[in-house]
Amino acid sequence: DADGNELTGDYDFIPILESFIEEHPDFSLRNARGIIGLTGYAGAFGYRINDETSATLESDRETVKAIAEKLREDGWCFGSNTYSYSSMAAMTYDEITADTDSWLKEIVDYIGGADVLFYPYGDDVGFTGDAFDYLLEKGFKVFCGVWASADYLDVQSNYVHETRRGVDGYNLYYNEDSYKQFFNLSEILESSRPSWEE
Repeated sequence: DADGNELTGDYDFIPILESFIEEHPDFSLRNARGIIGLTGYAGAFGYRINDETSATLESDRETVKAIAEKLREDGWCFGSNTYSYSSMAAMTYDEITADTDSWLKEIVDYIGGADVLFYPYGDDVGFTGDAFDYLLEKGFKVFCGVWASADYLDVQSNYVHETRRGVDGYNLYYNEDSYKQFFNLSEILESSRPSWEE
């Protein structure tokens, strides 16, 4: 803080949820938490583990491994949000393979593996063809788009395709109907905060 004190507390989603589960253990079925989607272009968990020029590269990589191990121990899982967080639907096959290879090379070994792919912006590559076959070959089994007009789930023998709902400021502000079954947004959103139009 401004006085030079190091503060530790529930300042982000994961520790907030962990504290909630401590108070309400029935919230988490079979110790489940969530799936953390990681990109790769900026490293992982705030550590630039892909910057070969960093003086702290090796210690940062060990720190990321320790963080991932602790999160897994607590019930969290990991998925790929792709290396660049670019629309895969707009990529060529070569761009998709290069992006995927970069994520696998620079991220996956430090987080202990992942078989979930979150399509950035929900833009998938289709579920037939060379690009999709490549993703399957690289070990992805669960492919997540973005919720549109309804939830979607398609279970096949070798993969699952499903949608997800982004719980973020933009979606909460503009897509209130998408969350009514879970909570009343008028009780959550702060009226003092500026709107997205401001």
